[in-house]
Amino acid sequence: MKKVIYALIFFISITAQVYAQPTISEITPTIGINKGTISVTIIGSGFQSGATVILTKFGIPDIIGTPTTVIESNTITTTFDLKSVPIGSYSVVVTNPVNQSGTFTDGLKVIPQLLISEVYYDTKTSGQYDEFIELFNNTPFLINLSGYKISDIGATVTFPSKSVFPAYSTITITRRGTVSYVSFGKKFDFEWQSSDSDIPDMSGGVIQLSDSGEAIILLDKDGSIIDVVTYENGTYTGVISHTAGVVKGQSLQREPPNQDTDNCNDDFTGGTPTPTTLRNILVLPTSGTVGTFVTITGQGFFATEGIIVDFGTTTTIATTTTDASGSFSTTFTATLQPDWGSVTVSATGLTSKAKVTMEFNLIPLPLLKFDKQVTSSGSATPGATLTYTLYYENIGSGTATNVVITDAIPDGTIYITNSASGVGTIFYSHDGGLIYDGLQSEPVTHIRWELLSALPPGGSGSVSFKVRIE
Repeated sequence: MKKVIYALIFFISITAQVYAQPTISEITPTIGINKGTISVTIIGSGFQSGATVILTKFGIPDIIGTPTTVIESNTITTTFDLKSVPIGSYSVVVTNPVNQSGTFTDGLKVIPQLLISEVYYDTKTSGQYDEFIELFNNTPFLINLSGYKISDIGATVTFPSKSVFPAYSTITITRRGTVSYVSFGKKFDFEWQSSDSDIPDMSGGVIQLSDSGEAIILLDKDGSIIDVVTYENGTYTGVISHTAGVVKGQSLQREPPNQDTDNCNDDFTGGTPTPTTLRNILVLPTSGTVGTFVTITGQGFFATEGIIVDFGTTTTIATTTTDASGSFSTTFTATLQPDWGSVTVSATGLTSKAKVTMEFNLIPLPLLKFDKQVTSSGSATPGATLTYTLYYENIGSGTATNVVITDAIPDGTIYITNSASGVGTIFYSHDGGLIYDGLQSEPVTHIRWELLSALPPGGSGSVSFKVRIE
């Protein structure tokens, strides 16, 4: 008997939905300033409803775009909060709800809010060459200015390597430092036409700040525009010029210093030039005698450059190196100089060649000379009287103040009451010089004279006392 086996075959139809991976082809804008929010439009393909957008950079927490709107499968809009975000290039990443992602490497560049804060163009004296441009770093970050540029359309000058710009500070660039020093009494941070070996030079052409109008442009090392200021007849797309100009001898000043609307009529006003320089040193204390321990601090130099400190005729009294912010601190001991009074302390950068000075008041030192003599009323036998006289003289160059003279009663003798004499207040010790009072009760072991008046150079005098030999 044959067995028939039937096989039942079931066909199951499974439909799998395949999503295209998102791709990004364009981002607008590509540059944002780290002072607030920026709205971004992303063009590409494969974007799904509910997609998220982030900015990513190694070592920095992701920046999430919000709100994010998928307009179509090829267009997304979102907003990033860039306030206080570290500068640099960030990759833009779009992620669909099914965890498929598309990346645009280095799609958005975050630049600092460096602002042109003051422009001195219509100089008090025509052809004076003391024009200057002041910049303000309105960020909490140290900015490396190496390769940054300033342009007036006709010429461009570039900051030297290792130039640094500390957070929330200003630097000032002038045409000729020697002329500006005469006009404003300070050493500028940079100059674009070499004149002062103590001021670092910008490289490139010669900026001409026309009295009738100009467009001044600040660019980063990649050529991205950071800030533009126009005045009078100067023009630049998207920027409204400060058409009123300034009174001759005044400068154009940003007010408040962090306002930037691209309308220079609103952002700037005219006023007395107030160039604020970054590079300086502080010497503490500001006066002292030979041997005084002195601390000198400085800022505004190049990053990690060697610093040489000179004290008057004492060259290289100290050496040190600046940190990444261009600052330093070191110490030295004040040395003897050919003359007393004002001594120049200088700090010189070995790379920048920048030199900054400050005065230290070297106070003359007093030097007291003593001569002790003794006379006897007769032979040195018991009962005889001895008179001790201490002669003193200030043979130094400084005035001696708070002079105190102390002498011990010789062993084997007894102090004779009321015999001590001399200018000043006299005190007596009865315990070997530990405690002094105004009493002459026995035993008197020590006598101390406190001079009431200062002793000038060449001043002299004497004190004396008598004892009886036991």
